[in-house]
Amino acid sequence: MTFGILLIALLTRFFLSPLFYFIVGEGLCILFVVYRRNVPYNLLKLAPILFIVMETIAIFLGMGSGGFIFGTVVCIITLLLGMGEERKKQLFIEEIGYNDKETRKSVKTIQYTFGETEYIEKVKMSESQVLLTNEIMYFSVNIPRNKDRVIIEVPYGDIQDVYIKETVTTNKLYLPRMRDMFIPIRNVRNIGKPELRDYFMVIKTSDNNYTFYEEAAVILKFQEKLQTLIG
Repeated sequence: MTFGILLIALLTRFFLSPLFYFIVGEGLCILFVVYRRNVPYNLLKLAPILFIVMETIAIFLGMGSGGFIFGTVVCIITLLLGMGEERKKQLFIEEIGYNDKETRKSVKTIQYTFGETEYIEKVKMSESQVLLTNEIMYFSVNIPRNKDRVIIEVPYGDIQDVYIKETVTTNKLYLPRMRDMFIPIRNVRNIGKPELRDYFMVIKTSDNNYTFYEEAAVILKFQEKLQTLIG
């Protein structure tokens, strides 16, 4: 299905006007990005290259124009943006010895926290790719002030407890103002909320505590799956 979407997007270049090519081609590229988790990573990498080849062929055949080139560039940018997160997941699973789309689909991106979790504004975070296998939990950690990334393995047998820690932050109530329509709101989380509740998942082992943060629904679902695997 996803390859068919990409193929149709490519073929529209030769049969539609620049405007309709932009509308239909870009729409199909967005649809392709939506289903990117079901696409082999090699096809994700190949997709932008196919658009470059297709545009080169069209220009060689005398079918080039500024409108077509603009549409192709937008499609390529859309595909590259969609590939960004999948690239991180692919590199992660390759480091731990996997290389298939089913494993990549199982990888979750959540935040790994450094330091005490008293309130979120004071916590340093690192984007972390996490994979739960049948026996081991793998997750990546970006070292602060360093470009290095490490992969941590936590066998389920080493996990002593998994629990959710709730933190409550009291804030000065912020009410929307007219200027907020034109200036970015720094304290957007505080709008209409004198009290903020954040939820952290803590994984306790004999050697360490690993803490993760995400929206409540996401972190609770993740905790439930992990506890099911631990048994």
